[in-house]
Amino acid sequence: MKKYILENKPLFAAYIVSVPLAAVCSSLTALLTEPLIDVIYTHNQSDFIKFTVLEIIMVILDLLTHYFHKVFRERLRVYYVAGLKRDIFKSLLNKSISKYHENTVPQYLSIVNRDVGKMNECWFDAVCGIYRVIVNCIINLLLIFYLNPWIALLNIITSILSTVIPHLFEERLTQKQEKASAGSEKYYSLLSDYLNGFSTIKIFNIRHKIYEKYEKANREAEKNNCDSVLANYSVSWISGAFSELSYAVTLALGVFLCLKGRLTVGMVIALSQLIGGIVVPFEELPEYISNVKSVKSISKKIMTLIRDDGGRPNDIKEEAADGFGGKAIVVSNVSFGYSQDKPCLRNVSLELRKGEKCVLIGDSGSGKSTLAKLIAGFYPCSEGTICVNGTEISKMQESQLYKRITYIEQNVFLLEDTLYNNITLYQEYPEEKIKEAVSMAGLSEFVLNLPQGLNTEVHAGGDNLSGGEKQRIGIARALLTGADFIVMDEVTANLDPVMEKQVEEAIWELKVPGILYITHNWEESFLGRADHVFRMQGGVLEKR
Repeated sequence: MKKYILENKPLFAAYIVSVPLAAVCSSLTALLTEPLIDVIYTHNQSDFIKFTVLEIIMVILDLLTHYFHKVFRERLRVYYVAGLKRDIFKSLLNKSISKYHENTVPQYLSIVNRDVGKMNECWFDAVCGIYRVIVNCIINLLLIFYLNPWIALLNIITSILSTVIPHLFEERLTQKQEKASAGSEKYYSLLSDYLNGFSTIKIFNIRHKIYEKYEKANREAEKNNCDSVLANYSVSWISGAFSELSYAVTLALGVFLCLKGRLTVGMVIALSQLIGGIVVPFEELPEYISNVKSVKSISKKIMTLIRDDGGRPNDIKEEAADGFGGKAIVVSNVSFGYSQDKPCLRNVSLELRKGEKCVLIGDSGSGKSTLAKLIAGFYPCSEGTICVNGTEISKMQESQLYKRITYIEQNVFLLEDTLYNNITLYQEYPEEKIKEAVSMAGLSEFVLNLPQGLNTEVHAGGDNLSGGEKQRIGIARALLTGADFIVMDEVTANLDPVMEKQVEEAIWELKVPGILYITHNWEESFLGRADHVFRMQGGVLEKR
């Protein structure tokens, strides 16, 4: 966590210097109170004017140093939060697809939103606060020692007590924070499900039941957050009570010494202000320490996520070869299950050759999409091997694998950007190659009818496009990659019959090295155009 504060070293140095400067200016402002008040006894008007001017100057300096301290801290916060989010997102992008799917999208969102927010609130603010408290206390204690050692000693004892107390509650605070984090993940997961299922909820008129379940999860998550906050506050309240008591005793002692003639009224007032520079920050210190300790588990979770290399090799070189050669993809005795007690595929073997268009059919839940995902490297095989060009895909870098194989899923991911960028995905291609891909995907007429052509804006999620247009964009993207084999996973499943026929016709017309087309279309007129047809039933593959 420290490295994110240190990303901008000049800014960090400016912040570090601003804290003692602000503390010195505050202390000197308080110290000048003594000669200014004691002018009452001397009636010296020149001293009154001199100390008044000095007091005004110190107040202005005090205000300025505190202002810049705040500016530097908030600018430092930008680097801390943005850097933390950047590395989390970078680690997610570096994960293999199988590693990524070990958690859900709501869990990742909870880490980026809730957990990073907690680290900002409980770690960054606390670390800055602890530093400020320590600097203020050292400077003020030195001045108080100069004025009266006994009063300084009393404040040191109180400060130590205030610091020790949070250690007694460390385990309890951590447990409360972990429970709050887990509750937040559960809440986000439930909320995501309900928002994604909005149409179903309305159509089947179950909104009252869903509302009840949501409200229960909502209250539970907020209660866990509340318990965590109150636990932190309770510890800080106990420590703060010691500080308040110390302030009262110190002030009473100062007045007593004043009555005895050992202190002046001005010195008592100056002491009370200097003591405030210790007591007030130290009232905050226990809460800062509690906050830092309470987010240990969150910090560990975030750093574990960031340090995860994604689970794929980076140093294995693919065997040199010119294209696929004969057998493009070889699936050998592959078995797989999302859970150990429920296998999806059983001893599947399959060969896909260069230049062939193969169809894989099967009922819903038969395992055909699971096989497609295994071939595309989404998950590791439980048993058996999948080789591309003689190399096991588990031993290939992702960049190597996806130069050979590209995958088009049922729901094509679309960016809120231009049609051009959605097709190229920000990669550089010759314009002729882009036009060829657009033409082969059957998008030419569609693009010509758009007022801005390929520069037309696509709405978030492709809301201004039809299902067929989305799938054609997916096909155009796949063609641009130059991959030797395209795996199409039920790309027409959500289309109406007319659009389904159009997309399938476009697929048969594609001039690409090889295609594995997963579909639910059992029509003989369609299957008859394939080079090979495979059928998946109950996780077992058979050739028709």
